[in-house]
Amino acid sequence: MNKILFLIFFVVQAVVAQKLSNDDFLKYQDKVSFHINGNLDSAFYYVNKIKLSKEAEQLTYAFASEAYLYQLKEYSDTLNSNNSFETSLLYLDKINAPFVKKKAKSKLLNFKGLINWKRKKLSDAINAYKEAKRLAIEVDDKVLAVKCSNNMALILAQVGNFELAIKSVKESDSITDKIKYLYEKESFLKAKSSVYMKLGSFYEAYYSVNKKPTLLDSSELYYKKTIIYSKNLLDRKLKAQINLGNIYVKKSDLISAEKQYLASLVLAQQSNFTTPITTLYYNLGYVNYGKRKYDKALIYFNKVDSLSNHETNKIELTNSMYYLAKIHNEYDDYGKAEKYLAIYKDKFKENENLIAEETLKVNNIIANAEIKEDLNILKNEIKQKKSLLLFSKVLIVSIFCGLIYFLYKNYKAKKAAHIKVNKLIEEFKQK
Repeated sequence: MNKILFLIFFVVQAVVAQKLSNDDFLKYQDKVSFHINGNLDSAFYYVNKIKLSKEAEQLTYAFASEAYLYQLKEYSDTLNSNNSFETSLLYLDKINAPFVKKKAKSKLLNFKGLINWKRKKLSDAINAYKEAKRLAIEVDDKVLAVKCSNNMALILAQVGNFELAIKSVKESDSITDKIKYLYEKESFLKAKSSVYMKLGSFYEAYYSVNKKPTLLDSSELYYKKTIIYSKNLLDRKLKAQINLGNIYVKKSDLISAEKQYLASLVLAQQSNFTTPITTLYYNLGYVNYGKRKYDKALIYFNKVDSLSNHETNKIELTNSMYYLAKIHNEYDDYGKAEKYLAIYKDKFKENENLIAEETLKVNNIIANAEIKEDLNILKNEIKQKKSLLLFSKVLIVSIFCGLIYFLYKNYKAKKAAHIKVNKLIEEFKQK
């Protein structure tokens, strides 16, 4: 069936194909690269422009990049991704010139590495990157060689080899500066922002296992550089700003963290990025809770509850219930505290595996272990306070009843004495 579809496709391709100049191909390729991690619709648009070509080299790139775009979708379209990649391989076989074939294959293998990386097949991904880099060096494609190095660095960081990952990306940064003339202006800025974003996240992740304060300083520096180079890359700028806020939280600089989150919230709302808005409400709630501004924290955590997309914001929603319980406990509203604690326990049970996985990621502010450790303390605290409140109520009622009884008894005694005195006076008058 697939062979029939490919045959039909080739017939249609032969009818509509046109000559695409090399300049146009490079221009569209840069556009695909520029939009590939931001606006998928725009990336698909430029891929479709290249697909109108009749050159096998250009079509190899078009279908390989399309395969990766399908994998990048919110709900990965693995079937179409595989089909596009198979089509790319068919066009690669049609290239006769060895040099051109190597050049096309290096790009195809880089996309293969990216696809396997997204599918969490890390060993397959790194092998594809290595081969892609080797071919890129052979055909003197320095830009692609740098991309492959950066992609391999991501995997090194993912498996915990942060020092090697950082070293690799810094080398790529140095090479990028030397070959700046090979980039369009927008592509160069994107390449630099990508390098600095990786360095910021690597240093932050390294801090999670090493705890050296200087690692946070380095992370802060590179996130700030990312923001400078991401003026036209709003999604990356937003992510860098949020991560910078997280760095301030880890440094216990909650005032700077709040400023960074508020600036990010404005950018997210202006750019209509819905998922980060919920995350930012959660972060702002956490920061204000840390500053003991419980009224503000309550507003933000309630916003998380009202806006949360249950598919994409499960962790923020779950942890918000925990902090709502803590705030109501501070307000001595033990009924609501117990209610939110019960919701937290239910949601935690639903998402336990996801939460355990997410705590390893860079952008998760609150370690799950911290919450787990505090959970029993909070439960016992609420229980003790409720018992104390009940005892206080019983004591107050007992004292009140005793006081009423004492006053009533005193009143009766006074009344009896008054009657007795009046009786004596009356008797005295008669005598």
